[in-house]
Amino acid sequence: MFSEEHSWWAGALTLDSLGAFGLVLALGVLGGQLVHRVLHLPALTGYLLTGLLLGPAGLNLLSRTVLGDIQLFVDLALGLFLFELGRRLDVRWLVHDRGLLWSSILTSTLVFIALLGLMMGLGLPSGLASLAAAMGSASSPPILLHLIREMRAEGQVSERTLVFTAVNNLFALVLFTAGISALQLAGEFAIATTAFTDFLRLLAGSLGLGVVMALLSIPLSRWLGREAITQNALLLALIALTVGLSVKFSLSPLIAALALGCLSRVLDRGYNIIEPNLEGLGHILFLVFFVYSGAVLVPEHFIAMWPVALAFLGLRAVVLMGSGVAFSRWNGLSWRRGGCLGLTLFPVSSSTLLLMLHIGSLFPAFGAQLSGLMLALVLCSDLLGPIVARVGLIASGETRD
Repeated sequence: MFSEEHSWWAGALTLDSLGAFGLVLALGVLGGQLVHRVLHLPALTGYLLTGLLLGPAGLNLLSRTVLGDIQLFVDLALGLFLFELGRRLDVRWLVHDRGLLWSSILTSTLVFIALLGLMMGLGLPSGLASLAAAMGSASSPPILLHLIREMRAEGQVSERTLVFTAVNNLFALVLFTAGISALQLAGEFAIATTAFTDFLRLLAGSLGLGVVMALLSIPLSRWLGREAITQNALLLALIALTVGLSVKFSLSPLIAALALGCLSRVLDRGYNIIEPNLEGLGHILFLVFFVYSGAVLVPEHFIAMWPVALAFLGLRAVVLMGSGVAFSRWNGLSWRRGGCLGLTLFPVSSSTLLLMLHIGSLFPAFGAQLSGLMLALVLCSDLLGPIVARVGLIASGETRD
């Protein structure tokens, strides 16, 4: 009854990309605040529920045509989030603080092993299980960046949360190659070899693009001078260009934007780039990103796979908290704050859906099985993740609210 052809408003809302952006922004603000004020849930959860209600699975006010028109803004939002996360990742700090580096890598490894064991214990093929575990090992940069800003959290747990998120997002791509290798063992050698070669090309090309843009940002910022407005405009332009070139040449905008953010800090020895202040634009794009994420979710997948998704998230939470406590001394934290760190890392990165789509194009049989699980996982994580991470930040004592 909610199909696009039979919706009376489908013909009325023939909007261009800018109009669609405005529609999603307005509905997101109103719906998110309504959920926040009435149900006392995080505004982020309200954005997702608004998107789910108004999307193709609900009232279809945000039809697939409208959602397609705002895809550009969603890609830019992801690029901005990963750029900011990269700027917060101080590689020199990690080099000197080996405990923090190794604890973040070991935590990601333990999460992957635990999820792999769960998936194989439920009878999933090894290739499918390894891919699901790889994608489930990454935390969500947009959710965590927004919560830390919204709650004005500052301190050791907040900073380490962002460091761990940057590391486990990069590490998830390495684990993703392990899933491709598992397909080789399953007898798909020829296809998997091609996929592995494509992955290496994607990884090298994306990192290379990020390096080039970072090297370009430094002399341009030096020439512009230390004027905040002009430098912010330049960085936004470089982020948009990075995302656009990544999409055009079938690279990963996530890796390229993360590399741009990280290397623009590491390579800038003369501190020519002042600390970017893109928070206002980031909040607007964040809202659109999560309304969009809610609109593209399919409730049928949740109904079919919710027990597996909840088991997946529950085990992941236990491992994250256990690792946070076990490695608390390495991280310079008390055991209690180590557990809070594990809680804040709970939200699963919805950008892993891009990897799912990549697998679906290469291995249709695996993609069909994987899509139901991952969509249910993302739906559960997006609804529960902000609440759990919020509890972790409050328990750490670093919020000003």
